[in-house]
Amino acid sequence: MKCGLFYSEMPAIVLGQVFTSIAVFKQRLAEYEKEQCVPYIVLSSKLAEKYNADRRANGRSEMPEELVWKEATITCKHFGEPRMSEHMEGKERRPNRK
Repeated sequence: MKCGLFYSEMPAIVLGQVFTSIAVFKQRLAEYEKEQCVPYIVLSSKLAEKYNADRRANGRSEMPEELVWKEATITCKHFGEPRMSEHMEGKERRPNRK
């Protein structure tokens, strides 16, 4: 599996990007995971259903609920920290190291 981007390639997902369907988002997220060689998860989100309930109460137009989320924040599954297991070598510090 090839990981990483060449400088001339555009990433599948960029900050602030808007998607028109959940299928497109999931496809781009899968591409981005392959590019970065890192699994990503939805850290926080606002559900379209909740957003629409708030808008209905105020008599405003709604967004399609098939989008699932109004907005979502994705992050590395390990939150930027590598997962360390107890049995992995190198976890303990060498003598005389601070």
